[in-house]
Amino acid sequence: MLSELPWWHWALQALVLLSAYLGAELNSRAQVRGFQVWLFSNVVSLVLHVASGYWVLCLLDIAFVRINLRGMREWTRARIGDVAVPRSASGD
Repeated sequence: MLSELPWWHWALQALVLLSAYLGAELNSRAQVRGFQVWLFSNVVSLVLHVASGYWVLCLLDIAFVRINLRGMREWTRARIGDVAVPRSASGD
């Protein structure tokens, strides 16, 4: 069973594992790059699951891609609305 998996399957699993962890680490430090790394992780995971025929997991990967895209969009909107006004322009 497990020994029947090709080497690239294991390599992709390791890549998904490491990039998902890195994405979580970056998000825990309030860095938008976490969403970008997680997006990469979910796309690689989707490729892996398509190649393996795990269709239900493909649906989960697609849902995670959607969540990542929404997170990046909302983060960008929040950052645009959070632009600081320079002190000289505030009338002090």
